[in-house]
Amino acid sequence: MDLIYQCSLERRVIGVFVAHSADFNHLLSELDAIAKRSGGRELTRDNVVLSLQIIARLLNGALPVDISEIEPGVWLSVNHSVAEHIRMLADAISDLDFGLTSPLLKPSSTSKSTAKRPADLREKDRVLCEALLIFKQRHRIATLKEAARRLSRELTKNGYRRRGQQLTGLSLLRIYNNYYNSMR
Repeated sequence: MDLIYQCSLERRVIGVFVAHSADFNHLLSELDAIAKRSGGRELTRDNVVLSLQIIARLLNGALPVDISEIEPGVWLSVNHSVAEHIRMLADAISDLDFGLTSPLLKPSSTSKSTAKRPADLREKDRVLCEALLIFKQRHRIATLKEAARRLSRELTKNGYRRRGQQLTGLSLLRIYNNYYNSMR
């Protein structure tokens, strides 16, 4: 706990707030590891994003999570809004290096040649991928392709649009493949 007294007021407040967490010492060691690496004390996007991701992860574990049963045997867990805001801010800052803009931030460049999906669209894609897996399991569908076709039909019937266009089974399968390939 000696490190808390060497920190800024903000870090001390966070330290007091989450000191009860078993992961607090691990958080301090991760934050100190960032500072000790070459260029770690400089204010750079990479350092800020790493720091925010570590803090969001810790807060997510320390703050209450909303868990509810959406149907028998299917549970939904929603992160605390503060932890989610910090995580989304880290994503938005990270997106600037690709020329993408979050509504919170101004663009770092006008070049879109290396652009990827913005953070809010990646989050929607993640939810679609999880929904696809749940739908496949719940309806006991043998192939992912068939599940994507049937789920996209249900979503379209209920008025869902992605970037203003109807979602097809093939496009949902591409979203799924792109999402999981980007995580490798």
